[in-house]
Amino acid sequence: PRGLGVHSRSTLTYKLDGAARWFLATVGIDDITAGKGSVVFEVLLDGKVAFRSETLTGATPALVIPPVDLRGVQTLSLRVDFGDEADILDHADWCDALLLK
Repeated sequence: PRGLGVHSRSTLTYKLDGAARWFLATVGIDDITAGKGSVVFEVLLDGKVAFRSETLTGATPALVIPPVDLRGVQTLSLRVDFGDEADILDHADWCDALLLK
């Protein structure tokens, strides 16, 4: 019920200035796609990839991202890119996305 819904080929960037310790989220394709769509999720810390999923489809179960250590990080970027079929039905969800201090 809580999170961020985006479409593929999107990036959300947050200025942290070292104020957060951990990032947590569960990611997946929204149920509205009825099993279609395909994307890759990435978490970038100061522009460097800290987490990259395999290609997830609408038929793939939600994926819990391992806790991402944010100590000393200035910017957190959440990126979703195309999977196998460009941007067709790529309704991607960052569920229960949390920054913990």
